[in-house]
Amino acid sequence: MEYSEHCFIPDTQNRRGTKVDHLIAAGNYLTEKRPQKIILGGDWWDFPSLSAWESAATKARAKRVYLEDFSSEEKTEGDIEAGNNALDAFMRPIVKIRSYKPETHFLTGNHEHRIERFKTEHPYLGGAISMAHTNLAKYGIISHPFLKPVILDGIHYAHYFCRNSRGTVTNSKNGQSSAMAQVKNEGVSCTAGHRQGLDTHIQESRGGRKRGIIAGSFYQHKEQYMANGNQGQNHWHGILYKHEVYRGDYDLMEVSLRYLLDKYL
Repeated sequence: MEYSEHCFIPDTQNRRGTKVDHLIAAGNYLTEKRPQKIILGGDWWDFPSLSAWESAATKARAKRVYLEDFSSEEKTEGDIEAGNNALDAFMRPIVKIRSYKPETHFLTGNHEHRIERFKTEHPYLGGAISMAHTNLAKYGIISHPFLKPVILDGIHYAHYFCRNSRGTVTNSKNGQSSAMAQVKNEGVSCTAGHRQGLDTHIQESRGGRKRGIIAGSFYQHKEQYMANGNQGQNHWHGILYKHEVYRGDYDLMEVSLRYLLDKYL
């Protein structure tokens, strides 16, 4: 029986001005634990410049740009650079350990998928905007299309799952209502990001234990679209470490953001 170890990194939503020291701490943590597989859950790049929720005028006032304008005297970090700089901070401790070569996967999130939506709406842009501008290839990270599950040691991973109780895949933009619903509807062990906080479920069955996780928050900033004030900001933030992964089952360890900053920075 061959076990594996996975580390799942929930949504980081990096954009201009967000902190990255927790990502450095996570990289340091992983160099100590050395899991065979690292899974980045998506929404690493926030891409506010491509948001459909803000007008062009609002974006201009907030200086939301896709790429840094190097022709301007007033440099403004673009969405691509913000995510790339964050990825560099995260990977820097890992690549320093030459003997450690984890298999790293990236699950395209709905924020990265904004590129495809924007290109559809503005076909004249061609290749002017693309995930090829990101540093994923620089680190040999395997990128998976939006909502296409990847199966690793029996665990299905996707940014979110949208199969209903009748087995029909819907066009939901919110994913499953709970980790329990996710496991029951998918019928397999499955881990998703997308939604803030942490929700876990174990489903015992004759065919073996199935585990579900929804975890979508690993960042230090506050998201303004959440509920008013601090009441909408108290959800769990951290990363998830899976020990003894085998055929979809594992032992789960929650590693909080605060713990990482205290012990690994």
